[in-house]
Amino acid sequence: MTAGLRRDCELKDDRTVRTQRDASQAEDSSPARDILYVVLCGDAPTAATGCAIEVPLGETLVIGRGAALAVDHREGETWVRLPDARVSERHAVVEHRGDGVHIEDLASLNGTFIAGQPVRAAVLEDERTAVVGRSVLLLHRRRRGVPLGAPVEIAGAPELRTLSPDAERAHDRLARVAPSDVPVLLRGETGTGKEVAARAVHALSRRKGRFVAVNCAALPENLIESELFGYRRGAFSGADKDRPGLIAAAAGGTLLLDEIGELSPAVQVKLLRVLQEREVLPLGASTGEGTKVDFRVICATHADLDGLVRQGRFRADLLARIRGLDLELPPLRVRRMDLGLLVASLLERLAGAAASSYRFDRRCAEALVTHDFPLNVRELEQTLKTLLALAGPDRLFRREALAETALGRASASTASSRPAEPEPEALRADLLDQMARHQGNISAVARAMRRTRMQVHRWLKRWHIDAEKFRGGP
Repeated sequence: MTAGLRRDCELKDDRTVRTQRDASQAEDSSPARDILYVVLCGDAPTAATGCAIEVPLGETLVIGRGAALAVDHREGETWVRLPDARVSERHAVVEHRGDGVHIEDLASLNGTFIAGQPVRAAVLEDERTAVVGRSVLLLHRRRRGVPLGAPVEIAGAPELRTLSPDAERAHDRLARVAPSDVPVLLRGETGTGKEVAARAVHALSRRKGRFVAVNCAALPENLIESELFGYRRGAFSGADKDRPGLIAAAAGGTLLLDEIGELSPAVQVKLLRVLQEREVLPLGASTGEGTKVDFRVICATHADLDGLVRQGRFRADLLARIRGLDLELPPLRVRRMDLGLLVASLLERLAGAAASSYRFDRRCAEALVTHDFPLNVRELEQTLKTLLALAGPDRLFRREALAETALGRASASTASSRPAEPEPEALRADLLDQMARHQGNISAVARAMRRTRMQVHRWLKRWHIDAEKFRGGP
């Protein structure tokens, strides 16, 4: 045994060896915390961009007004200051009582609301919101590995700021592989920001070439080969001059192939050759007339590529080429704590210098944070565009303006018929059914249950369910 190995292991006797703790076990053993998020401050949506505060045992969180979003620690109390004119100087307290987390209004002028109703005192359930003034708070109970304080930032990629532990882990992996040539496969629902993530990887890679994004689903079948690979003059009717394709345009840079699962088998074969040889052969060119191209490939999809491989619709060898870092981006409904960050970023892009002058009324802010956003950030962007168009001279976003948006229609259709959260046994039964239906494919189960893969793994661990038993057939 070398000296280096001796440092990693300690011999207690002839039969017992104590090794270093596995990183995943270390993460599991980190303390579980109750976390209160300041998600959205309706009075200052572009200035107060959220924070995460632990609700510690034996201490009280005091919610009050301040000039800026800030957290101050005093003996026995933690003050959360909100830049909200409708929050009282000492508005509410959040603390542990018995086995729950309680919120109590301190006779504030404008009240404290849960599910749109004013409350004097109430239990704050897991993943539920409370509104003070025009600011929305969110509680997450008994969570591990949560970044506390201000949003986690990655230098050089401001678009990756997050308070979400799921998103933070994903962004950290993207930042770590960015300087390398490792191909990246981004999975996730429509609108989860796969192109934003790909652009961040390109920015962090410091590649001098262009970032070229190709939506494989949007290119007509008869044009996709010429668009990707380029063509020589005379290759087909109308080809009156040589034209380099999009792959050649990404030379020295990054190529994003969005919705790669939509490529035809013929194009998949040609793309595989490009990735293997790093050489593009335009349409109409002869063998040996290819052009060498150095580029970083990132692929994105909302489809189950493994399932497409089993169906014979996607090449296994191509999947092996594009699957380096295989990462699933969490949907907006499970990173609700980031909604204020996204609102601030989108408002600044959509309204420019006027962004800081817009405000949310209480009901609009609450509706925005509690909506599931099935179309994710894309739906949020369209909602904000509508609010901007309908805002009056006072530049106040009102709840009534949401009535004709997807958010408003969803709220109206479910207001009187929203099903209750399933009981644990019903949830477990549904999980077992989906595991059997999808033969243990965690990604497919997560999509079917509208949850993240991380959540499915938590449930499997909670109920001691072995995913391997479901694989290999019904």
